[in-house]
Amino acid sequence: STHTPTPLFSPTPCLEEWESRDRLVAGAIVSNVTDPVGLGIDETKRASEIWAALIKRFEKRDEHLRQEKYDPAEDTMEDHEKRMRNLLKKVHDLGGAATDAQFRRIVISSMPPEW
Repeated sequence: STHTPTPLFSPTPCLEEWESRDRLVAGAIVSNVTDPVGLGIDETKRASEIWAALIKRFEKRDEHLRQEKYDPAEDTMEDHEKRMRNLLKKVHDLGGAATDAQFRRIVISSMPPEW
């Protein structure tokens, strides 16, 4: 059976066009990932599934940095600063971004409330 092509930006393309567009989007996503094989990306999945897997993996890449708290009874300020800088490096290594101002706010919020 033949079908009439839908307009390019139609929100309701026919099934064949939907699948073709999905493959184009999936290809764009995968081609913009540095190491898709190393990250275990399954290129046969739909674009939305690939995207959801990437979000799940990287969405909370700064969680450990934001959860780190300084306890003066347990640690020196120098050790805390070193740990915070190492966690910031891990965030950057995972492709995350934190400006100097953001990092300073995270460090300040890691201090004891009574400070």
